[in-house]
Amino acid sequence: MKIKGGSVNVERKYRTTNVWMKRNGRWQVMAAHTAFVLDPKQAAMLAGESA
Repeated sequence: MKIKGGSVNVERKYRTTNVWMKRNGRWQVMAAHTAFVLDPKQAAMLAGESA
């Protein structure tokens, strides 16, 4: 996802997992999870390391 506005450009990556189950002859999503994926620079910054 990319967001641009004014002097700020933000780029984020997400990973999504869905768990599907067939119920009453139809496929339905039973659970979903979305997580933010850090790039190496972001991970180093959060870990207190200089990149």
